[in-house]
Amino acid sequence: QSVSFFAGGDFCDAYDGATDDTIALLNVVEAHTPEANMQKVLVSGYSRGGNVALLMAERDSRIKVVVAGAGPVDFYRQEVANRYGYQYTCQFITGKTEAESRQRMLASSPIYFNTLPSVEKVYLFQGGADTIVPQWNADAMNLFLLAQQVDVSYHLYPNLRHDNVFTDEIFLRDWNNSHREYDTD
Repeated sequence: QSVSFFAGGDFCDAYDGATDDTIALLNVVEAHTPEANMQKVLVSGYSRGGNVALLMAERDSRIKVVVAGAGPVDFYRQEVANRYGYQYTCQFITGKTEAESRQRMLASSPIYFNTLPSVEKVYLFQGGADTIVPQWNADAMNLFLLAQQVDVSYHLYPNLRHDNVFTDEIFLRDWNNSHREYDTD
């Protein structure tokens, strides 16, 4: 028997709002799951999830390790507005004043805020042939993290796209190892 789960929430608040929702979930886990070790939280995500993982590292001191794959990092660029069209307009423009739009773009862009000192390691993963979230996102985030003296491990796969990384044996090995390297007991 097949079981499916779908997350609710506002599609038009998919980054900043999703980060707030994920932190709220972490609060519930902390309050209701005493066996959860909240001193060693690893957050992991790909694409939008990679963005959310990076934003969580800037907002929640319980986060110790981030594994982020192909996460968009800067929504305050015309190139990004052009690339994402309706999705961008819905999330950052429609029904908002210019100031509200700017605030939402910045709040959804991890490249503008320092990672908290509690973060011990950040793993970045990126396909070099990704046309959905281009390589400049990971390149810029890597440099931004290095400038903060964050321990970052950047994995670039030159021939991989956004849609085929999880079929690549080397990517999968590295992605899985990044989760295992951090002792979570």
